[in-house]
Amino acid sequence: NNLAWRGKVPADMKHFRELTTGHPIVMGRKTYESMGRALPNRRNIVISRDTNFTAPEIEIFASPSDALAKLREDNADEIFIIGGAQIFTQMLPFAERIYMTYIEGDFPADTYFPELPADEWTTVDETIYPRDEKNFFTLRFITYQRKPRI
Repeated sequence: NNLAWRGKVPADMKHFRELTTGHPIVMGRKTYESMGRALPNRRNIVISRDTNFTAPEIEIFASPSDALAKLREDNADEIFIIGGAQIFTQMLPFAERIYMTYIEGDFPADTYFPELPADEWTTVDETIYPRDEKNFFTLRFITYQRKPRI
């Protein structure tokens, strides 16, 4: 529950903030706990099977499908799934667009984003953010769009 590159790529955090501000963000309980607070200017949705879990400024749902149903009912325009791995895997079938950041480096990790089947996704945008005095690693911001489903 920690980002190995935390504090070393502020351009990634800026990009994330610009994308998600004003939109609902959906995360698992462990991801929320690793952040330690609700993110400002966003509707914070936490998925947890723990019926006793509470925290300020968040909405809690027992399942991803319950959260999606409520967000659809509320006419949410764009919903951002921000982790962890289990939530990514459960929500991927519903995704139409993915904003992915690749950080060029080797990091110890125990959580991974699921593989994207190449026949289901196409790259629609790619921006390279080179390493600089504040960002210790080169970043690639890639936007994927789901190909039309047959």
